[in-house]
Amino acid sequence: MKMSTTSFMFLFEILAVTFLPVCFGFQSNDAPRPTRKLSPCSSPFRSGGDTATTTTTTTTTTRTSLHSSLDEMFNKNEDLLLVRQTLEEKYSGFGKLLNLNDSVWKSIGAGYVNGFTLFVPTNEALESLDATKQTQLYDERNLETTQKIASFHVINELVTAEDLFHAGGVITLGGEVPVDRSTKGGMFGMGGKEDGGVLVNQVKVVHSFPLGSGIVHEVDGLVSPNILWRYMDQLRIPGSK
Repeated sequence: MKMSTTSFMFLFEILAVTFLPVCFGFQSNDAPRPTRKLSPCSSPFRSGGDTATTTTTTTTTTRTSLHSSLDEMFNKNEDLLLVRQTLEEKYSGFGKLLNLNDSVWKSIGAGYVNGFTLFVPTNEALESLDATKQTQLYDERNLETTQKIASFHVINELVTAEDLFHAGGVITLGGEVPVDRSTKGGMFGMGGKEDGGVLVNQVKVVHSFPLGSGIVHEVDGLVSPNILWRYMDQLRIPGSK
């Protein structure tokens, strides 16, 4: 079938109007914008950039909302105020560590139901860590691991000194931690006699005291598993300081 020049030009105009806007992203001012949908000629790199920007904005908004809700909880919860005041006055090192984990504070704040338990290392215990570990704890690249370490020091129910003495282990926010009775005498961990003390993951409980609706067990070290230290500096660039 033969086609006249006029007919051919008319068909070409229809095709141009229909397909060129799709491939090159042209849109009428009156046309609704598609919802994050790639056209056949869209660039995946451009889309990726948009997604990254959206993710960053969402993360920032989430963090802001989280801190805002935490501030509101502090203002309304006596337990949180008591814990924060006690840490600031007596256990500033652990307080600094705990401040890196908002979810732990929220769990303590919910302790009015079943109480809460804190294993709080003394300042001397944290200062006794070697210089490398002290640096790693507060390196922002190790934030996830540091938060995990903090979570092993909180239980979202009341566990008294007597409960610990008769327990073989406890379930913290971070996971299970073994509990043993301390001994004196003997050799190589054998033949000793129980001295009435308690070890939480081989860390000695120095003394315990009630605090609000919860209890604090002062300990002479971190009760979190030592294997967590292996995950420190995973994001460090080789050769960097």
